[in-house]
Amino acid sequence: MINAIDVWNRFARERRGAASAEGDYWLSKAKDYSRLIDRRWAEGDDETREFLKRLFADRSLRSVLDIGAGTGQWSLFFARLGVNATALEPSAGMRAVLKENIAADPASARRISVVEGRWPETDAGIFDVSFCSHAMYEWDDLAAAIAALRERTRRRVVLAIRAPYADDFYARLAAFLCPEAPYAGTDFPLLQAALFQLGIFADVCFESRDTAHVRKFDTVDAAVTAIRTRFGADGATVRELIVSEGYAEPDGRVRIPMRGKTACVSFKP
Repeated sequence: MINAIDVWNRFARERRGAASAEGDYWLSKAKDYSRLIDRRWAEGDDETREFLKRLFADRSLRSVLDIGAGTGQWSLFFARLGVNATALEPSAGMRAVLKENIAADPASARRISVVEGRWPETDAGIFDVSFCSHAMYEWDDLAAAIAALRERTRRRVVLAIRAPYADDFYARLAAFLCPEAPYAGTDFPLLQAALFQLGIFADVCFESRDTAHVRKFDTVDAAVTAIRTRFGADGATVRELIVSEGYAEPDGRVRIPMRGKTACVSFKP
């Protein structure tokens, strides 16, 4: 029987190790990321934001922890709903832009506190709602991270996480390599299986709008190394798929589009 928590932790350790070796990835990229989020949100509301608006219509919910707050769009969203938000963010690059974005909205800034730290190592207190949007991919002890969410949340845990389509390259590769456990990484199908394993039957809604992200590599060799490390796969198989499916460009670089949506997963602690 596949242990979904162990599979998650394996993927997360690989990702966290790569991130640690790279340093603060966001030092030079946080501003671009912030503009990307602003453009996406300007296109109109999504199901996650609509769900959160309905949730916080209950005025007894007064505090929220924004885990991996990034450049602050979610913390500002909560503050504009009249909720006190604590923005927990480990990246100095992200925090710098987060603080700039908060300062640009003085009316909301008074409701936001910024804390340097990473989940679940940093205990920022107890909150009515704990929220994490796409910042759980390096949780390399998932059981401990979920236990901390349950311990430090009074009313509702909400997690926004990528949900790959079945025809996404990584999803197809995972199904080919390990059909008995076709998990492509730390994403929705694996989280859902892990939550079931922990006895948590979460509510789920999917955003109707696709997510757009492209994995980029300087060379085919770099792509093969990253992907085979992720899956423990044979390098020749990975190389053949990359080349045969046209992801290798004439200049040698590799661009792999990732296809999917965002799933909004929530449960009572």
